[in-house]
Amino acid sequence: MGNAQSAKTERTEDTNDEVQKLREQHGELKKQLETLNRHICLTPAEQLESARLKKEKLLLKDRIAALGGSV
Repeated sequence: MGNAQSAKTERTEDTNDEVQKLREQHGELKKQLETLNRHICLTPAEQLESARLKKEKLLLKDRIAALGGSV
């Protein structure tokens, strides 16, 4: 039974590591969006970039939630 517990602990640690990495990526996207949103008016390219960042940020948030974490 020790091996089963050890494997479970290892999976939990792997999940925690993955959640932490996803949170860091989410935070980076948030910073990029904040920088972009400081502009008074966004160019069409900036609007596309903003939409892309928002989608990617949401996907990361969903992935974090699926792993049992929170942003």
